[in-house]
Amino acid sequence: MGIKGKIIVLIAVVFSVLVLTGCSEKVNREGSNLNSVRVEKKGNVTVTVVLLDLEGEQQDIRFDITLDTHSVNLSRYDILSEVSLSSENGASLTGEELVWESVSNETHHIRGNLVVPGQLMKQPGYDKITLEIYNLDGVDVRQFTWNLK
Repeated sequence: MGIKGKIIVLIAVVFSVLVLTGCSEKVNREGSNLNSVRVEKKGNVTVTVVLLDLEGEQQDIRFDITLDTHSVNLSRYDILSEVSLSSENGASLTGEELVWESVSNETHHIRGNLVVPGQLMKQPGYDKITLEIYNLDGVDVRQFTWNLK
């Protein structure tokens, strides 16, 4: 086998490893299960939100949020100014009370953790929470709801 053949085989092996190990952005992230994953495809942006480790020892509520597109420039989107969290009993938070921990901030792919200080929302009696993301690619509001019981 010549050099050209070896390069083709190497490329095929590397591609296979990437696909099999999940470099295509699997949603089953640490601390999550399928019931905690919400995906919404509207406009040209897909939003994936994973509620992380609500039952764990961390006092904070954490959401792993991914914005994916191939046609919209997301680099100027300020998630904290366009997000709110509410519970069924009327408690509500805006981005001013939340923390955004950026993991990646590319033009077409944004990922990070939205952190809700535990004392603000993690109280007995909260059975349902709703995360809303506003004004993303012409979509007024995207709602992601979790039943906590």
